[in-house]
Amino acid sequence: MCVRTHDHHCPWLGTCVGENNRVLFYWFLVFQHLELALFFLEGLKGISVMEPSVLLIMGLLFIAMFFIMVSVLLCFHTFLLLANLTTWEHSSWSNITYMKPFHREKGSPFGRSMSANVAMYCCGPQWVPERFRRYAALRRDEEGGAEWEVSERARRIACCGVAETRVERSAREHMCEALNLDQLGILAQQEWYHVYSDTCSVPLAAHRVEA
Repeated sequence: MCVRTHDHHCPWLGTCVGENNRVLFYWFLVFQHLELALFFLEGLKGISVMEPSVLLIMGLLFIAMFFIMVSVLLCFHTFLLLANLTTWEHSSWSNITYMKPFHREKGSPFGRSMSANVAMYCCGPQWVPERFRRYAALRRDEEGGAEWEVSERARRIACCGVAETRVERSAREHMCEALNLDQLGILAQQEWYHVYSDTCSVPLAAHRVEA
């Protein structure tokens, strides 16, 4: 079975978390976090200094343990949301075919701004009303699934092994003109000059599918 934008298999839910339900999983974590916090606070009110309840204290310790676990998981998925990554991509980057051409330290090749990443995360599922889905900046295939566009910067880094600032790109082009070279040529003397090819094998988009 293939899962679009596969994130992970959740044993607590008994299903996989992916493109069409990961935003629901995120809200599940939010409400679990709030629920555990409320239960813990209510339990504290029932503790008597003069007659402490051993069972109540043990229960509060278990609640505190689960609260910390859920808090860590919520923080991690908030990072994934803002970075436009999945758990699978974050933990198995080097083993994923569509992620291998890209440099891990440069972040997700599908990432945009934080606001755009949040919009794609929340408005990507097929069940989201169309008037909201159009803000997600996602391409769709014939089946309605998301085709995640690789950013131009990520493609340039993957193809050439180095990123270029706007000033550096302008300087390279002027130098090429001065030397009567093709603007997409080679200037090995400068460390930020590199071969740049329009026939780069890095894909424009990926389905982010786990089989």
